[in-house]
Amino acid sequence: MNPLLVVGQLGVLALVGAVNPMVKGEYRVEHPKLNDLSELQSKLSANSYFESFQYRDQDEFRQNWVSSDLEMEHVDDTLSRAFPGEWKLEAPYLVPGFIDDLALVLGSSQTRAAIAHKFDTPVTVKSGEKFVVQYEVKLQKMLECGGAYMKLLKSSVSDLSQYDYSADDYALVFGPDSCSMYTNEVHLVLKRENPISGKWEDKYLADAPESGLDRPVTRLYTLILDSADETFEIRVDGEVVKAGSLLDQGTFQPPLSPPIEIEDPSASEPLDWDSRSMIPDPKASKPVDWDEDAPKWIPAPNSKKPESWDESIPEYIEDSSVSQPGWWDEEKDGRWIAPLVVNPSCNTEHGCGEWKPKMVENKKYRGPWKSPMVENPDYKGEWKAPLIKNPDYFEDTTPAEVTPISAISFDIWSTASDISFDNVYVGKSVEEAELIGNATFIPKSKLEQQELKGVIEDAGSEEVANAEDTSVKPEVQAPRNDPIGDILIRLDEKLQSMEWLQRFFTWFIGIDDFYKGVVISSIMVVIVSITCMGILKLMITVQGINLNAPSDNSKKEVEEKKLEQSSQKAVITESDTDTAASSGFSESSSKLLSKRIIQLQGDSDYDEELEISIIEEDPSDSEPEDN
Repeated sequence: MNPLLVVGQLGVLALVGAVNPMVKGEYRVEHPKLNDLSELQSKLSANSYFESFQYRDQDEFRQNWVSSDLEMEHVDDTLSRAFPGEWKLEAPYLVPGFIDDLALVLGSSQTRAAIAHKFDTPVTVKSGEKFVVQYEVKLQKMLECGGAYMKLLKSSVSDLSQYDYSADDYALVFGPDSCSMYTNEVHLVLKRENPISGKWEDKYLADAPESGLDRPVTRLYTLILDSADETFEIRVDGEVVKAGSLLDQGTFQPPLSPPIEIEDPSASEPLDWDSRSMIPDPKASKPVDWDEDAPKWIPAPNSKKPESWDESIPEYIEDSSVSQPGWWDEEKDGRWIAPLVVNPSCNTEHGCGEWKPKMVENKKYRGPWKSPMVENPDYKGEWKAPLIKNPDYFEDTTPAEVTPISAISFDIWSTASDISFDNVYVGKSVEEAELIGNATFIPKSKLEQQELKGVIEDAGSEEVANAEDTSVKPEVQAPRNDPIGDILIRLDEKLQSMEWLQRFFTWFIGIDDFYKGVVISSIMVVIVSITCMGILKLMITVQGINLNAPSDNSKKEVEEKKLEQSSQKAVITESDTDTAASSGFSESSSKLLSKRIIQLQGDSDYDEELEISIIEEDPSDSEPEDN
């Protein structure tokens, strides 16, 4: 499993617990108590089984539902429970429907749990009858992998407390199963017996509908088998998601009926049967100049042993720092040999030990000669055993008449606990199943939807109120002695007012785990990148590094440029002095009023200077005297 996905899901669960007050037992809409179901029970057939789990106490519950106490023996002769998972009788707490509506709840995770109820009399389905199974499933925690399907056990089951669920002695399996990247479907498995061979085989529904285990609300699963026309129907929340004929080819895998003909198991391929499509050309022969013995690698012709190479000095010697252990017995362990190390005397210019020339690839190497392949004129194709009549063939025309059922069970392994099961119906009437669904599931589902709607509306109204009341100053309250509690309370209030965050987590919980991993990985990459840039900026600041400062080479160029400019200024000064003298101006006849040097920023790593001088001329010397 991806570790980032695990960390991300734990964080999501923690935030959902903080944002969602339903986890704390605080609800946003009024939830009534479940109505008395005795009137509903009276409308059902005496042969129908309906379980609402509204028991008075745990003892009554345990008398009707039996957990497995079967023990298994380990290789060290110790014993442990084969199905150690726990089961509870309690009301769901997340997105509730009715208040105090008890249900069968899985109390453990990451372990196999099994519980069952045995019928007073086995359920049988005769020709022309319907067989209906219906029950509710509700997730209260994020499910990464796990099943919520029901197993209907065959009549051979006796003691449920010691029943081995690993034997798969069931007649039918129905219900949702979700495990990311592996399965996400509503299972329908019929275990059918071959009356000729006496073997039982599982028949799996092909192209099964999706499980629907993706939301923390109650889901209703219904299976209808009609033996009158051998059809089936699967409903989720009362809507048909899969229907068809049980007898159609491709409905089940493997098919309900075995093949009419099979390959003869006693047949064998004839000795003269040639199944080779291509053979070596019998007319081809190896060329005369083809040398198969030529090696692929040969010593380099120009490779010679250096004159200073000393082969008399061994390349490896025994390690003198290691001595024979005290426990070493040469009579039992043999002669002790010290480990070898590289000879320090070999640290010469060319080395020591046995000298070997450098190996190069042999240009004359051609390898073993192989004849070219041609089509086989005697090719007969791939041999297949002849078909014979299947001695175990029979036609299963009544799959809806399931094997007699003595018990219903939940045999589950799940990564999430607190999966609840409620309102189980096993009977022969679609009308009864719909009656139960209308009386229990429909009002429960409406209450759950109202609760979810209230969560979004309350979060939105709080966010709007906070935005409108920004000008109102909060009341001054007395200081609290629990600063950590204050922080948690403020964080809880802030999270509850962030509608976008609640919507994000609602969307995040509903998407596939693969995309959850992609989202979490992307967020982690952004966080790590920002953190690295911050650390790098901090290190640069602490070290006092100026990224805009010129390099050493640039500084050298600046100094050379300044020296060059100084030389040019000196030459210009001398030239100006000569010019002034020749034109009648002199140092004494002019007065320097101001002088300014301006730094010019260039595109290079150094600056240029512009010197401006303002000189006042002597009026007496401004014009020459007339002769």
